Amino acid sequence: MKISLALLITLLIYSSNSFSLPIDWQGEITFDHHYLSNARFIQETGNGTGNIGSTEVLKNGFNENEASFQSYIFKLSPTIIVSDSVILKGEISNGLARGGRLGDDSANNFGTETNPGRYYNNTPAGTNQLNLNQLYARIYGTTATYEIGRHPIHWGLGALVNNGSESQSRFSTIRDGITAKVKLGKFSIEPFIARSFSSDSLSSESNQSEIGGTLLFNSIESEMKLGVYYSSITTGENESQRRADTNNTGSTTPFNEGKIKVTDFYFEKSYKNINLKIEVPILSGTIGNVFQNSQSSNIDSKGMIAQLVYTHNDQWLLKSTIGNVNGEDGTAGSFEGLSLHPNFQVSNIMFNYNRAAVWDTNENIFDSSITNSTFLDLDLIHKSNQSTWILGFTYAVANEAAKAGSSAYNHLTGKTFSAAFDQDESLGLEVDLDYEYQLSEETLIDLSLAYFSPGDFYAYTNTATVVTPESSYLFKFGTTIRF
Repeated sequence: MKISLALLITLLIYSSNSFSLPIDWQGEITFDHHYLSNARFIQETGNGTGNIGSTEVLKNGFNENEASFQSYIFKLSPTIIVSDSVILKGEISNGLARGGRLGDDSANNFGTETNPGRYYNNTPAGTNQLNLNQLYARIYGTTATYEIGRHPIHWGLGALVNNGSESQSRFSTIRDGITAKVKLGKFSIEPFIARSFSSDSLSSESNQSEIGGTLLFNSIESEMKLGVYYSSITTGENESQRRADTNNTGSTTPFNEGKIKVTDFYFEKSYKNINLKIEVPILSGTIGNVFQNSQSSNIDSKGMIAQLVYTHNDQWLLKSTIGNVNGEDGTAGSFEGLSLHPNFQVSNIMFNYNRAAVWDTNENIFDSSITNSTFLDLDLIHKSNQSTWILGFTYAVANEAAKAGSSAYNHLTGKTFSAAFDQDESLGLEVDLDYEYQLSEETLIDLSLAYFSPGDFYAYTNTATVVTPESSYLFKFGTTIRF
């Protein structure tokens, strides 16, 4: 949903003294710099066509293999207190991922394509519109609390459903509909109904609806949580808003009519200084146009993520995250691949960047998910009054790899290819070092360094050529202001 200038002015007017409704303005602004060497994880010449290690052919034949860019996050979250029982909340941002890139909206900074005499005059083109990510009412009733409108949702570890409330989160799972929150002793029940898409028309064939609920048992005495998230998603046959990203043709064909069931189990248990969290998301059902038009496919996607945190004292923590996320083998008629929420990451390089966006600016560099992998992440965390150090080690293998003579599925590009020989399963090993300094209560400065040694999963081409993967380095520096 896009917000016009008139609506923004209206919101600002509401904050003036002419209205008695109190407004609490909160938000976040982040500016950061990213440098990623060897973004393809391989060195190659020619046009790079067919290389599974490359998510994009070399642009214009140039062997550019480094990524260096600056980005920002902007989100403004007003809260309007209407009465003791009604609160209005919202979130305004711009760009796909709550922001954009510095230098991406400049009308006169294109060298010889503009008047050379105005080369230095970087006038904003004004093409980036503001987005209304959230707008909903929270109503406190006698038996339940209701959230009506476009509101954020979260479940478990946030591996599948993530509200993006953590600092520097670029994405947020939202629900367009109504959620009722009921508390019955140790049980929390949240039924909901939502409309995900309605683009082609207002007919029933042109929308996607969702109905479901969550059930959570929370025992404070035993420090245990046990629950399940369930939803049934129905897509009309004419709905074209959702693109078939897994379609091996690479087209924007809609998924077409289908019905998917999402079941996500969650368990949490604490014992003394140990905390264990387990999340098991499962997707089942049918949907059309995954592999080719007018052909329905069964969906059988699942994953398991376990996180164990050992708190030695107030300064030292050890966190271990183990996960197994299904990949897709390319077999028509059945789709097994699962992609976790892009906010849920365990490493700074391996899963964190959509490398195709380095050469294709129509994609988003941060829109990347953990998929097709079994991984282990170990983090040693040290905290002091103002500083936090995190030393991390991540190792991962692919659950699905190409076999010689088969028509396999490329998990990096989302397309099928003809395998020339067996592909290795190793995704590689990564070492991360993160540092955060709390300059003030509102200001955070962070620095991230990473070294990634890619496995031979990336040493594959469609021809009888083996490309040796090469190491990649990351340098990231940023400043975040929360208010």
